[in-house]
Amino acid sequence: MPEAGRLAAAFACLLLTGCGRVLEFNRAKDRAELLSRADLVFVGVIERHEFPSWPWFRVSLPPDLSNQKYWQVLRRRVRIETILRGSEPRKTIDIYEVFWTGGTSGDWNLTWDGERALFFVRSDRADYRLTQDWWRSIFPVTSGPHSRMPLDETHSLYERIALMNWWIPGSDPTMRISYPLPIQRSRECSQHLADHQVGARPRQAPQPWSQSTGVS
Repeated sequence: MPEAGRLAAAFACLLLTGCGRVLEFNRAKDRAELLSRADLVFVGVIERHEFPSWPWFRVSLPPDLSNQKYWQVLRRRVRIETILRGSEPRKTIDIYEVFWTGGTSGDWNLTWDGERALFFVRSDRADYRLTQDWWRSIFPVTSGPHSRMPLDETHSLYERIALMNWWIPGSDPTMRISYPLPIQRSRECSQHLADHQVGARPRQAPQPWSQSTGVS
């Protein structure tokens, strides 16, 4: 019986592992690719963060990333406020990301509950994935909710997004001033987006400590 029990446990573990969902780490080469990969671009409010347990979710990393145990699947439950590109009938969606949980420094997706942000996501089964894992692909929106974007469609999407943190439309009844994040971070977000307009010279993003993250 003890031997049979061990075999049954091993079989159950193998079965669960085989049924689990594997998320491959993905990254974009530039901001243009962040946008081109996206099925849905929207402003939303993060309701909660969760780390789904193994073996239901597992991570697949490229050869240049190490320290497997520190990479986990992060799920954000996000309430949609304003859709900028694409369509989604649901008011709330789950967004998944392969996320580093060790010590680090650099330009990465630091978020928390209640934060309003801009999301670039692609369809993945019934849910969504960020178009880039861990590295900056979620941009804070600190000027409150908007029912529409500044400017018109003759301007690039990145230009219109960059202005959202500075735009106060008097005719928009949903607009309000709030500061869930430091003003400096709002400026940095707008500068990131503005730097990647057509013809703009890109700035070098800060890099994390490769020794602590295993990311080069």
